[in-house]
Amino acid sequence: KIANVALDNSLCGFECVFTKKSDVWSFFKFSDIVLDHYYFSVADASVFSHGIRIEILERFTFGYFQELIQKSFVGEGLVLHLYPENADYEEIDNYEDFQKSKCEMIILLYDFYYLEIYCKNQTWIQKLMHTAINTPGAVVEEKYEETDTRTTMYV
Repeated sequence: KIANVALDNSLCGFECVFTKKSDVWSFFKFSDIVLDHYYFSVADASVFSHGIRIEILERFTFGYFQELIQKSFVGEGLVLHLYPENADYEEIDNYEDFQKSKCEMIILLYDFYYLEIYCKNQTWIQKLMHTAINTPGAVVEEKYEETDTRTTMYV
């Protein structure tokens, strides 16, 4: 189900509410997107595996992220930034900071089932949104620069 479809092409992201935690893990496999030359930087994390809070690295590869998924982690709050491997982490407080940064994608996961993705790469965002839309029971809403109400890039 898609709501709030704007008439222009300024898609900046989407938000999704999943019905099961396992849907979040399936989504994070990032099918059809190659992230070999990128790393995730953790801006904020409160994650658990089997009811126990776990510490995660501040900077990690896609492979490490897949290991977390296999541990069936859940995110009370998780903010990840995706950077090209040669770029340094930058403080990003709002969408304007994101646009100016070398960060390619911001992932905001909160309350275990709620996910927001901001992404500069339109091909990636379309693929990710397609994955979310095709998850049974998931509710997906497109985000546009002109109408997005989020003011900070934290959860």
